[in-house]
Amino acid sequence: MHSNPAGAALDLLKTQIENQPKSSQSNRQKPEITSQAYQSRVLRSLQMAQLFPASHMGFTAPSAQLPASTQPARKTKSTSPTRCETTLGSSGLWLSTVRRLNSRILIIGEIDPGSPAAEAGLRPGWPLQMYTERVDAGHTHVIVDVLPLSDADVRKLALHNTLPSLSPGPRHFDFETRCVPDKTHFESRQLPDGTLYIRFNDFNASETASVASVLQGAGMHPVILDLRYNEGGFASLLLDHLIPHGMPLYNIQDRTGTHTLRARYESPQYDGRLAVLIGPSTSSAAEISAWVLHQAGRAILIGRPTNGSVLGSRNYPLPDGGSIQIAVDNVTMPDGTVLESRGIAPDIEIEPTPDQLRAGRDPALEAADRALHR
Repeated sequence: MHSNPAGAALDLLKTQIENQPKSSQSNRQKPEITSQAYQSRVLRSLQMAQLFPASHMGFTAPSAQLPASTQPARKTKSTSPTRCETTLGSSGLWLSTVRRLNSRILIIGEIDPGSPAAEAGLRPGWPLQMYTERVDAGHTHVIVDVLPLSDADVRKLALHNTLPSLSPGPRHFDFETRCVPDKTHFESRQLPDGTLYIRFNDFNASETASVASVLQGAGMHPVILDLRYNEGGFASLLLDHLIPHGMPLYNIQDRTGTHTLRARYESPQYDGRLAVLIGPSTSSAAEISAWVLHQAGRAILIGRPTNGSVLGSRNYPLPDGGSIQIAVDNVTMPDGTVLESRGIAPDIEIEPTPDQLRAGRDPALEAADRALHR
């Protein structure tokens, strides 16, 4: 038996690869697979991923070979700006696997205000024990079992991944989803008091260019950057517009040595007041950016502790047409701070209550707006 979780995971991975049937390159793209075999493969992949102590370890299923029963349903076409489809997002429920030290736990990361999940009384931070869906007479129901922790225990879990010794019994929720406004990957709007709100979900060239465009027209209006749904990408794409030229951003350590990435401070530049919303789904480049902006005195952080997953990674093909993601770079901050498996705590911690979410309120956004106008 391995005392090292990574060693055990690598042995499992080696066994899976060795047991794959030999095939030509052309057959590798679309091998035959049954629904049962596909589900078994996904389960084994998830089990192996859970054994790795580092972040950015995962598997991508060979989508070209999915059996019909596992293919995603077609989106329902509609003339209105809403979607009517069976997805986790249509319930307003966003899940997150939070990392602390060598452990990880699946929790409710975010809940959209006014959503079906909010109306059901669920709250962010509760650990998830079971999730499934049921279609009844054309209506989709989300069914979850959660541990309804107290505020103090939710915070302890967020910081240390520790459950109370006398944990409450699971609570069962069964609620119906509905058509909801489509949550785009990028959103910007002006709040009534003039503050600019910007949410983007990926640090890619397209979305960060949209952010830069909004910042260019912001003048000295305060800005709220919402990174609560952002799972990362390339941090410098944003930081180059907010951090002075030449300032060290973070260190990348790989097999060739340690390299420091520095800001280039490209145009457009924004020097106004800034608040950043963070939470359990804020990971990778989003966490790095939040830390850099805070350390540079550029931003106040509001919300809940971040994910704790900041390593650099690469994807490698598997024999069955899928791929494996493996961490290859260690990331540390210029002062030696380690974010991996620790995350970042906010300056102002906000734990939304079920009543606030049911009423359609976003208390973290409200707190950020107040902080910028003090």
